[in-house]
Amino acid sequence: MKLSALILTAVSVIGVSAAPTAQPHEHDTRSIETLIKRVAAAEASIESLIKRSAEPSIETLIKRMNQQERSIETLIKRDASIESLIKREPSIETLIKREPEASIETLIKREPEASIESLIKREPEASIESLIKREPSIETLI
Repeated sequence: MKLSALILTAVSVIGVSAAPTAQPHEHDTRSIETLIKRVAAAEASIESLIKRSAEPSIETLIKRMNQQERSIETLIKRDASIESLIKREPSIETLIKREPEASIETLIKREPEASIESLIKREPEASIESLIKREPSIETLI
């Protein structure tokens, strides 16, 4: 007993507690378990971030692409409607009202398929005389 009392005294003088402590491998195991739990929590939070941010943004991109395709289709339809408006061949009178300085020659150049007959059909009240007054050269009209 004297020996154990001596050891206890020496230990308390040195400042080391005589209470039983955890074995070094037990402490390492606990810290490893804690690290594993932290890593698992981090992985779970990364997965949740990916689910929250990546997937919706991909869906958003797809939606934006679909909207852009629709807007392109709309533009194509608008172009087609402009084309159809041009094909309606507005009357020479209307063209002249839009551009009073334009000559019939210019207007015919815009509509190369237009003939005097078609011009007269479009404007039955217009006579060749009035067309000639607008453009004095009959050759230009023909």
